[in-house]
Amino acid sequence: MPPTGSTCRNLPSANKSRTSRGSFGANLFQRERKGVSLTLAGKAFLIDARAILEACDQAVKKAQRINRGELGELKVGHVPALTHEFLGQALALWQKVSPGIVIDCVEMDPEAQERAVLDGRIAAGILVLSDRPILELLRAQLLVEHPVSVALPKSHPQTVLPEISLPNLKEQPFIGLHRIYPEYGDWLQRVCQRAGFNPRIVREADGAATALAFVAASIGVALVSEPIKKFPASQVVFRDLVTPQPVRIPLGAVWKTTGLYSEVVSKFVKTLTHVCAVPV
Repeated sequence: MPPTGSTCRNLPSANKSRTSRGSFGANLFQRERKGVSLTLAGKAFLIDARAILEACDQAVKKAQRINRGELGELKVGHVPALTHEFLGQALALWQKVSPGIVIDCVEMDPEAQERAVLDGRIAAGILVLSDRPILELLRAQLLVEHPVSVALPKSHPQTVLPEISLPNLKEQPFIGLHRIYPEYGDWLQRVCQRAGFNPRIVREADGAATALAFVAASIGVALVSEPIKKFPASQVVFRDLVTPQPVRIPLGAVWKTTGLYSEVVSKFVKTLTHVCAVPV
């Protein structure tokens, strides 16, 4: 019998479970006669903990795949007027050899590409190579050297010729293409000076399509690279250019060798090089 004045409800019951709060601020376990079991909070915690461990494992595997160049995303800058002949083929081949790496193509003028590569906003750029000092900070790979043609308005008297000698254009007004090729003005100056005259640039075009529109309007003639001949321009005639020395425009890829995905970028550039080496 209990002492007088005491109550049984103040004593722990022999079959009442005792819980363990620990340092979580919640009871995760409860002690019972036959051992320890999880509380509802403990069961929920176990489920989430297992999910966290699984996520950590997946994160490690993902990091390893990225490190091996098997997974990730690359942003590549390009000038559509100069890459439309081969970029699609390169992307199709890349999907076969590296399906885990997504290539996101961004249309950008060459100067913007150079800054974006240096800043890490894009992984690589495809542009006309030159001796601009900024390109000395990047690795460059020549992809293709395009021959140069003359774009003339359809009504121009020299369209009757199968090819045009550059000195025959010395009196003609020229259309500039600075945005596609930042060194275009200097390049045109050097090419024409070797032919014995200084070119007179009367209008700077914002892009290839605009340049051809200016030509079609008889505002001037333009020296353009091979890919631009594929643009639809019914009032423009293209003729091969004859110069004292061979004239070609080099198109290449540039990237940082210290970039996060430098090894993957190098692999993509090899894909570009392979596609550009195959006759279209």
